[in-house]
Amino acid sequence: MLEKIRAAVSGKKTYIVGVIGIATALVAWSVSEITLVQFASAIFVALQTMFVRSGIAKTVQNEDTPVMEIRV
Repeated sequence: MLEKIRAAVSGKKTYIVGVIGIATALVAWSVSEITLVQFASAIFVALQTMFVRSGIAKTVQNEDTPVMEIRV
């Protein structure tokens, strides 16, 4: 059963953590535990983490394709 869970979340863990971070920031802001600036910062960090993860995944996929050699 644990293997099925691992297979289901493979490649999605960073996105799950990012969404949880956004939800946590939203709840903290809605109960006035953090300011609007702190809320915006938390959202920015969560989104930045997800975008970096996406970029890394695309880079790793592109490494499998051969690169054209340029001769001068």
